[in-house]
Amino acid sequence: MADKEKGILDKYFDLWELLALTQHAIYNVRELELKEYGITPNQAYVLKRIHQLKDKATQVQIAHFTFRKQNTVSINMKRMEKQGLLSRTRNKNRKNLVVLSLTKKGEEAYKNSLNRKTINNIMSSLTMEQIEQMNTYLDTLFTAAANELAKFNNETFLKNVLNNLHRK
Repeated sequence: MADKEKGILDKYFDLWELLALTQHAIYNVRELELKEYGITPNQAYVLKRIHQLKDKATQVQIAHFTFRKQNTVSINMKRMEKQGLLSRTRNKNRKNLVVLSLTKKGEEAYKNSLNRKTINNIMSSLTMEQIEQMNTYLDTLFTAAANELAKFNNETFLKNVLNNLHRK
């Protein structure tokens, strides 16, 4: 491998490390912020998705949105159900389909999760132009990562995520 090519590959890896460290640091800050409401950032994300999907939220959709395996999502949904954040109901016509809905406690936790002071403080360090550029760059990386993941897992749902993901 030529030195120039190795240098480029090292830069790719360095960027990946920086992205991972940044994500981890922001996640930790968000985790501390949400701790007072008794939920994690991942749970806040799931609550947001269920709230958006209303009575059409399923475990399969949550698996797609979170890039988690179906059994992992099922375990997490059972945990959130035990916490009183959501209810899981089997579809009468399709017994293998579980519909998710927020409980009163889940709605309250979702509303509390809309307090994003720490995220606002961190993101406000960027200009609007930088935010738009970052969105473009991250969308490009996200699409490439989802496509690579689909190759490894040979799962079509990952490509469907790209078509159905509404991250806003």
